[in-house]
Amino acid sequence: MIKEDLSEAAIIFFITVSLALVVNFFRSDSLPLVQTRAKSVSFPTKNNQESTISFQDLKENFNKPDIILIDVRSPQEFKRGHIPWSINIPYHEFSEKLPGFMQQISFSQEVIVYCERIECSDAKYMAFLLKAKGYKNVKVFKEGWEEWTKNNMPKEKEGGG
Repeated sequence: MIKEDLSEAAIIFFITVSLALVVNFFRSDSLPLVQTRAKSVSFPTKNNQESTISFQDLKENFNKPDIILIDVRSPQEFKRGHIPWSINIPYHEFSEKLPGFMQQISFSQEVIVYCERIECSDAKYMAFLLKAKGYKNVKVFKEGWEEWTKNNMPKEKEGGG
């Protein structure tokens, strides 16, 4: 009895899927069978240009006292190493940490956001959120921590070093 019910259910399922595929094939506005995902997200500015900073520009300016560096990686990754003077605000903790950030950082101050590597969209997302909150000079260091360490640049670890 159960075996017959399972057989009937499998047959009905097979017929339903087959019919759906055939109908989709002949539709003029057919749906793709496989959905592709974007590898990165871009949040354009008003003039449709993403605000970024190159490795060379960051290298020359990272130690200026008026620049705020935000590392959006996890606290564990941040503890293992980060660009000197960076603060850690993982993007998923943005709303929780925003009030304290806004009390200390002026809306006109230059803010540079970075993540692990170029494929990571968290820094772009954080920059978008900061701009939406009124910060005017936000840039993304797209190449991120990976590029920084690859070039043997100075780094800090939690607890010094």
